[in-house]
Amino acid sequence: MLPVMDHHSGFHQGGMIMKVLFIGNAGYRGRDYQQGRVYDLPEDIYNCLKQSCTPWDETPQGKKELVQGKAQDQQPKVKGISGEVLVIMSWGIGNIINKTPFIRVLKQQQVDVDILVEDQYMDVLKGWPLIRHIYFLSEFRKMKNRPNYSVIFDTVPTGIDISVLNLQKNVVAASNGMLPKMHEIEANLEMLQREGIWDGKNVPDPVMWIPQDVKDRIKINAGKKIIAVNAGYNKDQDFWKCKNWGYARFAQLINLMKKDPRWNDYIFAIMGTGDDAKVMDGLDDRKRIMNLINEHTIQETAWFLKHCQFIICNDTGLGHIASAVGVKSYCIFGPTSTVKNHPWNHSTLITRELECRPCQFSKMWKRCTDWKCLDINPEEVHDAILGNEFKYYDHGKKYGLPFVVMPHYDFPDWKRTVDSIPGEFQRCIPQDGFFAHNCNVGAEAARKAGAEWILCINDDIILNEKALKEMIELTPDADIIGCCTVLTNGQPENFGIHITQDEGRWRFTHSDQKCVDWINPSGSCFMIRTKAWFKLGGMKEIYKNSCEDTELFFTAREKGMRFKMCFTPVIHALSKSSNRMTYASENFRLFLERFPSSRINNVLRLAREKMPLVSVVIPHLPNRKMRTSETLQLQSYKNLEVIIQYDFCGKGHGWARNRGAEKANGKYIIFIDDDIILKPTMLMKMVVALEQDQKASFAYCNYSRSGVHSGDQIAMPWDVEKLKNRNTISMISMIRRSDLIPLDESIKRLIDWDCWLTMAEAGKYGVHINEILFEAVYDSDGVTMRGPDDFRIAQALVWEKHGIKNPWCVPNAKVEI
Repeated sequence: MLPVMDHHSGFHQGGMIMKVLFIGNAGYRGRDYQQGRVYDLPEDIYNCLKQSCTPWDETPQGKKELVQGKAQDQQPKVKGISGEVLVIMSWGIGNIINKTPFIRVLKQQQVDVDILVEDQYMDVLKGWPLIRHIYFLSEFRKMKNRPNYSVIFDTVPTGIDISVLNLQKNVVAASNGMLPKMHEIEANLEMLQREGIWDGKNVPDPVMWIPQDVKDRIKINAGKKIIAVNAGYNKDQDFWKCKNWGYARFAQLINLMKKDPRWNDYIFAIMGTGDDAKVMDGLDDRKRIMNLINEHTIQETAWFLKHCQFIICNDTGLGHIASAVGVKSYCIFGPTSTVKNHPWNHSTLITRELECRPCQFSKMWKRCTDWKCLDINPEEVHDAILGNEFKYYDHGKKYGLPFVVMPHYDFPDWKRTVDSIPGEFQRCIPQDGFFAHNCNVGAEAARKAGAEWILCINDDIILNEKALKEMIELTPDADIIGCCTVLTNGQPENFGIHITQDEGRWRFTHSDQKCVDWINPSGSCFMIRTKAWFKLGGMKEIYKNSCEDTELFFTAREKGMRFKMCFTPVIHALSKSSNRMTYASENFRLFLERFPSSRINNVLRLAREKMPLVSVVIPHLPNRKMRTSETLQLQSYKNLEVIIQYDFCGKGHGWARNRGAEKANGKYIIFIDDDIILKPTMLMKMVVALEQDQKASFAYCNYSRSGVHSGDQIAMPWDVEKLKNRNTISMISMIRRSDLIPLDESIKRLIDWDCWLTMAEAGKYGVHINEILFEAVYDSDGVTMRGPDDFRIAQALVWEKHGIKNPWCVPNAKVEI
């Protein structure tokens, strides 16, 4: 897969840095344009680039702006302006769209905004309610009685000569000129910040206004997957031909995509004007081709693009239109500035890495004739697109991909969630009611789409590729799959909902402990079979934004459905939506009415029965104090069988452990000495580690020592070569019973070391839990307290048995038994 430049939506606020990649012999490289550093980036940099579904005017924020005539989030008036304002907008379609955030911030000052544009671009913002009047240049020049503007803003890039318009009075010009060293959205907003009109927070997205009559007029088959292709560029000036990747190359790219079976369900819409029709000349055939050259106005084009999967284009206006309506773009850049010109959201930029680019408006730009930066072959572009669009292709063929349901209320950063949904996944974003109702609406859409699985996520969840693939891989053996979440406020990971009883009252708490049998996964992110959803009757709409997921999962337990857990976390941004917890007490009371204690206890019992059985084998010498049994009772993991194997004849711990293992029935077995004090979560964490890594044969941890010996014993991550030199892995480790090799009973000391070396020789490995999970109490009569010579002899015997060179050089070492 070839690298591409990758722009992440929403990364502008708070001084975030745009990450970029280039096609070129240098491989994967990234540039931090704010600091001028160069650093390496991973191949999976693409994972946040996915499309949004809802245009500005259909979002809660946009609706409020339309009603109020101002932005929803009021910024404090540092200096403020009043009266009538004129904004001069010059150059192309993309430049005008990139000035809409400027207008949105101005409207927060509750002023009347007029705009002045060149004649050919008047239709871009026609009818937008935030603008009082649009003047085109030829009209404005003839006007004798112009409004008395309190402020006139000349925005970046400057292209209209305001001196001939007699507009010098009260003109505020951007200080960045033609080619700012930042995105032009940021350059223009910096002008407002400099004037004290804006505080520099919450950059609004660019928008594209689409009147209702356009939506009614342009009918689009929602069942079609459409890829838009625009080979056009600004033809007003000859020098813009440097943006043109080439009609023949666009045609070759379409031919490549049509031959690839992954694109069999897609059709290609050729868009543009005039000479852009030359793309048609290079096509192998006209099958699955829509010729839309000269068919639509700008606003009609925007409405059509809103229904496309993505657009492939040059550095041109249609890429910015796509961004404004929430659709991905793959933009091929030549010498123009990617920093200044990239579509603000959902854009992947493809370019050639050369020292001389970008050269826009420089002397080199005027001299260059061959534009090697555009020397990108169609195969490279196709590979770049495949790298984004079909990350989950193999998973889809093997398991099927889930249908994403994202209930949305009014969480302001919801687009970050939408951006994290892969483009390969179908999705529905209901936003007309409470959580349960919206989830049911989305589930019905999933059923109509024929989806086998539903992925339900809050509008404040940010998905990632690793977690999604892990959830998908769990689907063959599950009906419901929960997912761990990580909060953005620094709190521990949330592994689900624990149900406990405190002084006779039931309590639901978020768990920061890994568990494999949740009664309730977090409702913020989970997968469920579509058939299971409807068998359960969906979510109960009697609840208002809480407890509906708890009842769903409790009922699933009662019906014997299978639960699995994904332990790779997704980000949970903590929703600030209105009414998020307004009805929490009412919902909890209603839940307890429907689920009295007897019913809850029954669900808990059913859950425990589904947990893997763990056999705890305790070798025990008569007359020794049994410390372990007390701490076993406090374990959060409950599905245990405890086997106490007495050694009345002093045959040794190896004999006792083997006899105990022969009686074990559990999926997992753990040998625990009788002088061990366990932390309450130890067994749970070990089970989770082995459930998470199905190929690992055992799980081990760090521990502390007390008594004759003291201090922490930190185990090493699994490394066979280091294990040959010394052992740091305790015998008190959980072993998959199917992988257990009987212990060598002739080894009286360091039997744990011999065990792990034997398992390593059989091709088995362990997973390290880097936490102190138990305390070992060393008594003077314990096996560990024999003299140092005995230890060296035992060490030499282990080395000799496993063919490891003995650095101690103890000849003919023997231990009497």
